[in-house]
Amino acid sequence: MLQIIDKSVNLLLTLAYVKGYLKVTHDSENSLIEDLIRYAQNYIEDYTSRAITNNTYKYLYDTCDDINYIVAFSLRIQKGFITEIVSIKTYDTDQSETVYDVADFDIINADQYSKIVQKDQADFPIGSRGYNPLVVDFKAGFTTTTLPYDLRTAICKLVASYYEYRETMSPENMTEIPHGVIDILEKHRLEYF
Repeated sequence: MLQIIDKSVNLLLTLAYVKGYLKVTHDSENSLIEDLIRYAQNYIEDYTSRAITNNTYKYLYDTCDDINYIVAFSLRIQKGFITEIVSIKTYDTDQSETVYDVADFDIINADQYSKIVQKDQADFPIGSRGYNPLVVDFKAGFTTTTLPYDLRTAICKLVASYYEYRETMSPENMTEIPHGVIDILEKHRLEYF
């Protein structure tokens, strides 16, 4: 099971970049445009199930989890590109905690999922406690410099659409997706199998 620890409100595109895309030269709607960028980022995260903004997540091991799971010496997580392992802890039945050195683990990012593996290819640690015997905190998502160009375009197109309808903002016109955006998002969408 994945939980978000801290939700980033950072903009993946600068205000100046998006204003240039919109051809807006005044500053009176800067706050609105920043909110629209955040709204577009959230839309993309919801549609793709992929971490877009670089956030910290907590993975709690659950034997019933069929999306994220442990296979021999690796923990497979389907949330997008993992950028950093923050901590790895296991808990035993006596509630004792073992904290592992994150330097002993590597990240292997693939298109649909990422793996955290021990460098010595030992079995991935799992505690013996009946609930949450393994807790892994990690960061996943993109920064301004690592955001793929097509997702940058999708954010701009969504913001332009939202901006066009800013006077009559309603659920009906917020669902109008600009041409080509769905094609971009489908390429990044996580498919759960």
